[in-house]
Amino acid sequence: MSGDKSFVELAAAELLAAADDSLLSKGLRQALIKELIK
Repeated sequence: MSGDKSFVELAAAELLAAADDSLLSKGLRQALIKELIK
């Protein structure tokens, strides 16, 4: 799935940039970071 990595990183960057400090976005941020670190 290395071909999807750039797309995943772009999607994560978009979500992180758009996310506020709500509980949902904090959970999303942590989940995305965990996925990217894998």
